[in-house]
Amino acid sequence: MGKPVYAIDEFPGDDRLWRIDWIGGIGYNTSVPSEPRIDVCLAQLPVGETNPLSARSRRCQTKRVVKIGVGLLPYISIASVWRKRRPVVTDLAAYRRHLQMDTRSSCTAALGELTSSHNVIPRSSYLFGASWPHVRRTLLVTVWNKMGIPMR
Repeated sequence: MGKPVYAIDEFPGDDRLWRIDWIGGIGYNTSVPSEPRIDVCLAQLPVGETNPLSARSRRCQTKRVVKIGVGLLPYISIASVWRKRRPVVTDLAAYRRHLQMDTRSSCTAALGELTSSHNVIPRSSYLFGASWPHVRRTLLVTVWNKMGIPMR
């Protein structure tokens, strides 16, 4: 596959690697009323890090939220990596792990519920910073033990 020909002007134009953390927050576009804009949160990967899913890359505190037209959604995805406004070809399959679980003991819960009511996931474990109001609504799959308490 050759170098992608498209670029997203709103993304950083520097030589650093940026990973898309989350997509959300749709709003009105005053420039083109027929194309709403959507928020995209970009996190800068640490120097030398190439795995966008590593614990080291997820600890990054340098983040930017940019607004792009919804027409660009087919060209972006969460965890994709960008440099100089263009996508960087990465082999995310190399970082995937297969997980098997018994779904009879699982359900979904919002991250905010698990950090506050059950304190299963201490909020201090995650460095979401200003993104927390958005991230706390994220649904997670939880696995419960026989006593109805989420497993750690």
